Amino acid sequence: MRYSREHKLETHARIVKRASVRLREKGAHGIGVADLMKDAGLTHGGFYAHFDSRDALVIEAFDYAMDRSNERWRKLAEQTPPDKRLATMIDILAAQIAGVPREAARKQAMATLATMMGTLVLARIAGNGAFSDEILVAGRDAALERTGRPTRAAKKSAPRTAVAPARS
Repeated sequence: MRYSREHKLETHARIVKRASVRLREKGAHGIGVADLMKDAGLTHGGFYAHFDSRDALVIEAFDYAMDRSNERWRKLAEQTPPDKRLATMIDILAAQIAGVPREAARKQAMATLATMMGTLVLARIAGNGAFSDEILVAGRDAALERTGRPTRAAKKSAPRTAVAPARS
């Protein structure tokens, strides 16, 4: 059975949206083709009708996630006076830091944002390759540690338990 071009585009978009959620939740390694396609209500075999490879999907999912994030920040910028934008951004990031007094969360958000910006600048200066990747990983881990979230290395070394720890 042949599907219309519109149906194929809608299906493709649905797969990308699901993959972008998994990318944010579990990282690129958390995107398994079989599970993703099942989650999207499709068969594993249909994947290659939409993507040349798993890597192509990951790139498209990342682009989609970044576009959505940029869109949210752009809307915020349009609604906020220019002299208040950075402070508003910091306040939004601070609100994501649970269990910390407001002033401490605000300082933490500023430091995290500065770390993220510096990481991107340094990674771009380093160019493509292993050193750039190493800078990105170090910056991500530093930002995660600052917010109290586990880094990928900490997750790998944590003992496995049958029951997930309760969130506070």
